[in-house]
Amino acid sequence: MHEQDSDFLARWVGSGDQQAFMELVARYQGMVYWVCYRILGDVARAEDLMQECFMKLTGHQPKEGVLLGPWFHTVATNAALSQLRSDGRRLKREQAYAREQKLVQDAVEWDDVSDLLVV
Repeated sequence: MHEQDSDFLARWVGSGDQQAFMELVARYQGMVYWVCYRILGDVARAEDLMQECFMKLTGHQPKEGVLLGPWFHTVATNAALSQLRSDGRRLKREQAYAREQKLVQDAVEWDDVSDLLVV
């Protein structure tokens, strides 16, 4: 890590120094936001995911010697791609449900009118 990054991270991890954490956020929030936005294409979702990426720093610190810039880039990229995969799975479930509802609706409509038809 950059000398200063490692100092800030050590202060955050060691004593919970919120000023050190805020300095790390100030340094990397722009990059993390743009990685998320570039992948998701949505401002609000990129902002939410950016916050989640910084929350990961509170529980899963990078190993000693790892540069924070690339670490945050990897965390943001993985989080955004995971979000896209989740969106795709949800879309497939919603489409399957919509098809099932269409079939049920068509069947109900036929049942409603079939007795009225003279064959």
